[in-house]
Amino acid sequence: MNKQLIIGFSISTLLLFVLAALPYWSAEADTNDETPGLIAMIDSGDLDPMFASAGEQQESGGYDLDGIYTELKQLAKDYKRAKDRDAKERIHVRTKELMGQLFDAKVQMERRRIEAAEERLQQEKRKLENMQTHKLDMVHQASQRALDNGEVPQWAPKNQAGMD
Repeated sequence: MNKQLIIGFSISTLLLFVLAALPYWSAEADTNDETPGLIAMIDSGDLDPMFASAGEQQESGGYDLDGIYTELKQLAKDYKRAKDRDAKERIHVRTKELMGQLFDAKVQMERRRIEAAEERLQQEKRKLENMQTHKLDMVHQASQRALDNGEVPQWAPKNQAGMD
């Protein structure tokens, strides 16, 4: 349950991050520079809960989310201090790479969640099949016992000619 809660929180914070970034990024679309949107989000404090919980979100597999979030914060600071266009472009490219890694981590988490759900579904199907087989075996045994005792099961059709 705790693991599901952490995964759910991770997914929701990542979704919050992406949704919160969209207005900032779309506002900067005409300048073709998305990094100021990220800086504005970091400055506003919208991402602080996500940064604070990054250490708990290591469930995503091969991605070091804590490191990614730390690097994003540092890139935001570096972008503010960058003077020339080339430095800002390098920061912009690296930010896009890190955002891609965050997206890939979310995809991996979702894939694992779906695989786990499919496995639970298969287990439930096997249980149901076993229960149905057991039920058929029980009915067969009861019918066989009744026939061995010379009794006709209640559900069996009654042969009117042979019963008189």
